[in-house]
Amino acid sequence: MTVTKTYFKSMANIGSEDSPTLGTSTYMPEYKNKFTCQYLTDILHTDIIIPNTYHGSMKTRLCVSAPDKEFNGSYRPEGILFETEQQPDYCCPVDLMALMNTESTDSSNYDSEFLEYSKRMIFDNLKDMFELDDRNYLTPKGALAGLNEVRKAAGLKPVSEIFRYNECGFFSPVSIKPVGLVGNSIEIFKLVDKYYLPVYRDIKAFVNPNFLQKINQLWERRYQRDRKDSPCSIH
Repeated sequence: MTVTKTYFKSMANIGSEDSPTLGTSTYMPEYKNKFTCQYLTDILHTDIIIPNTYHGSMKTRLCVSAPDKEFNGSYRPEGILFETEQQPDYCCPVDLMALMNTESTDSSNYDSEFLEYSKRMIFDNLKDMFELDDRNYLTPKGALAGLNEVRKAAGLKPVSEIFRYNECGFFSPVSIKPVGLVGNSIEIFKLVDKYYLPVYRDIKAFVNPNFLQKINQLWERRYQRDRKDSPCSIH
């Protein structure tokens, strides 16, 4: 298979309910709280994404996914698609937090230790993970089977929910070329207009341009109504 060099960084709402704003946040262990790291507008202005994800056993890292037709989901529904000449410091076919020695698999595992056999699911690059591996991590189903083998060896319960996204991590700021935005919020549409970027309603629409949903017509009508003179396109 062809190894993708397009990555997706999902964004959370780090603004208020009255003024939602997409961006990234950073957990500060000394305060046991999250603080704003970057706004999506700042990322598009500087073409740089700063590592923001804390873990006690690792350097602060930037967590992104490498979408393809199999791994066609995302951690959050909105964010930025980008290309970069920098190589990830690691790649994993599941969310890295699922490889922690704990029953939960979410981002609350800030100080958990890695499972004993977790290294068999952590690769140096996408090529090794997708092309050279013999453990069938090419699909979310195969990756889940591998994850549960690792968890079973540690005496943990199996995970039943398939991860529709993989994880690539960068330990240093990443210089990017934005190639699209994903989502349907007002902010996404405003930024699409400003930066002349294509917009996709979700990751499935990006990895498979022929993927059709009934709701697609609603997005197009809404977009054409609100952005009649926009030079950008919606997918």
